[in-house]
Amino acid sequence: MNSNAKCDSNMSALAVLTCRPNSHPFQERHVSLHEPAKIGRSVARARPAPNNSIFDCKVLSRNHALIWYEEGRFFLQDTKSSNGTFVNSQRLSKGSEESPPREIMSGDVIQFGVDVMENSRRVTHSCIIASLQLFYPDGREAKPSGDGGTFSPTIGTNIYSQELYQLSQYLQEALHREQMLENKLATLQRLVQGTQEASEQGWQALVDEDRLLSRLEVLENQLQAYAKNQTKDNLKTELLALQDDKLNYENSAKESLRKVLQEKLDAVTKLSGIEHSLSNTEDECEHLRKICETSQNELEELATKHKESLNEVEEFKQQLSQAELSHKNDSEKIEKEKEELEMKIEEMQKEESSLLAKIESLQADNDFTKNQLTSIKARLESMKESEAEGSLDNDTIINTDMITKDSTVKLKELEEQIEYYKDQLDQAQMDAVQHITKIASLEGDVAKLEAELLDTKRMLELQRSDAKSGAIFEVRQFDSDETINNDTDSSDSGELLDAKRQVQLAKDEYNTMKAEHETLNMEYEIKVSQQQVDMKILQDKLQEAQQSAKQSNNEAEQLKSKLQTLQDDVNQLQHCSKLSQGSTIENSKGDLALLKEECANLRKRIQAIEGENKQLMNKYKALEELKAQLEGNESTWQVNLTDAQKDADKTKKQLSDATEQISSLKDRCSQYTEEINYVTSHLRETQEELNNLALRSKSIAAFSMVPLFILFFAIVMAFYPALSEITATSSM
Repeated sequence: MNSNAKCDSNMSALAVLTCRPNSHPFQERHVSLHEPAKIGRSVARARPAPNNSIFDCKVLSRNHALIWYEEGRFFLQDTKSSNGTFVNSQRLSKGSEESPPREIMSGDVIQFGVDVMENSRRVTHSCIIASLQLFYPDGREAKPSGDGGTFSPTIGTNIYSQELYQLSQYLQEALHREQMLENKLATLQRLVQGTQEASEQGWQALVDEDRLLSRLEVLENQLQAYAKNQTKDNLKTELLALQDDKLNYENSAKESLRKVLQEKLDAVTKLSGIEHSLSNTEDECEHLRKICETSQNELEELATKHKESLNEVEEFKQQLSQAELSHKNDSEKIEKEKEELEMKIEEMQKEESSLLAKIESLQADNDFTKNQLTSIKARLESMKESEAEGSLDNDTIINTDMITKDSTVKLKELEEQIEYYKDQLDQAQMDAVQHITKIASLEGDVAKLEAELLDTKRMLELQRSDAKSGAIFEVRQFDSDETINNDTDSSDSGELLDAKRQVQLAKDEYNTMKAEHETLNMEYEIKVSQQQVDMKILQDKLQEAQQSAKQSNNEAEQLKSKLQTLQDDVNQLQHCSKLSQGSTIENSKGDLALLKEECANLRKRIQAIEGENKQLMNKYKALEELKAQLEGNESTWQVNLTDAQKDADKTKKQLSDATEQISSLKDRCSQYTEEINYVTSHLRETQEELNNLALRSKSIAAFSMVPLFILFFAIVMAFYPALSEITATSSM
């Protein structure tokens, strides 16, 4: 087909007509459109061929329609056809009227004429239904464009339009059946009128028969008067014979009259019964018509409700997609926050390593100070043992006392700062534990939300499958009713095939949607598992950080104990200095210089510790900010969870309402089918009774002719002697 299209593309545009299953059979046609092509019925001058649009179909007119190509567009026009032209089940014009040009595209379904049934032979003539493919002169197919205001439906809306089309077809068939029933009722009424006229004619025949009998008596009297010239014996014998014939004729006439009267009474009773049944059937037809109108209105309302429900389902799909996008964004944010936390944990580990190095250096300094204190103690003891008289100035002693007091004050400040940092570390550990619990609770909420989303998706899929199965069941039920009621309609088989194919297409599309949904669920589960693995890794890192913090706390406690020992040593030194006021000036000056150096070293260490405290404070502030961010994320997630739960509840309510409406429609359809079956059976019975009445009326007419023959024979016999005398054929 494509090769033919390419071959003809150099010359002109091409139209390809392919036969549909419910069409009158014909071969595929390739029609060149270098000039307007006529579509019509086969005649002597125009015969069907693969390259023209002439069909051997009795439904079409001779000049049915025209198809042509002009200025890059394809057109179709109905040229006053009797049975009409249809494009996608839409008629172009009224009967015997020329239609305006209608633009057509590739993929349209065109129909020429309608199915016609011959009442004499009871044969249906199918129409021409073809799927159209159009090709431009350059070989491109003339497909409908998607930007010219056309609506590209989704899979669910395509199935919905097909179902609406099927419903409209079923409604049209129901109206056609109703018209057929009305025609049958009209024929029944005509038959009843005919039987009434026949009964009146029979009664008139009886009256005429009585008149003829009276006329016979008069004629017999005249015959007796004319036959007086005969002998008495002959007259007696003839009179006896005539009397016997008269008695026989009267008896037969009376018997026939009795039978006719009895049959007339039976016919009158049956006619009254038929009239009663006709009135009942008319009432039932009116009732069924009202029910059909109400059902049509209800179907329209249901169609509007179904559209609204589809729109709501699309809105819910959009909301679900938005929720998934928000969930993806939240997961990305969580991953970024995880990465930031990992970076911060690494930084904290590095800082812990640096703190451990500083603690080791402090331990080394502490050991060095211990050694210095021991040397000072030894010197003080040597100063005590020296016998030199105390010529030490009071100023130097006071200076040493001041230096020792300053060192003790700074040591106390250091201890307070260490305790403060310990409290901050404990609080940071508590905050980390709280954040871990919050993260776990948020993970649980996210899992619940995912479960609810999966439940809603499954409910939607179940409702769609139930709706499709219900539609399939109704289609099959309607098809079975059609095969029972209309065995003579050959076009129903094509419609059944179309319906089955559409149902199969719906099933295939449903299976593809189901497979895509399963793949999306698998991808989502994989992402969730990856996020869970990442959360476990973060939890392990947090545990390691907690362990390192505990180790740093233990080391800080050890430092505290060492500082306590140093403070005790300083106190001892002060006590020793008070006792050693009688030492020499030179030794005290050297010791004072050493003490000043140690104090300078201690001041430097104190400054370093203060810098470290500032760094720890900055880290603590950063942790508090991160805590606030996590709390804000938690509030947003909770809001999203509540919104998603509300949307899920709404969808569940709407789905329950839709299921109730579908069940009520199924019940009504079953009731209507039962009523239609009852009416058809009743009509069959009435038709059989009318056939019997027609046969009886024919027999009554035949019997009514018998007295006329007898009367004619009697007249002939009465005038036979006179005729014989006139014609001179008597024995005398």
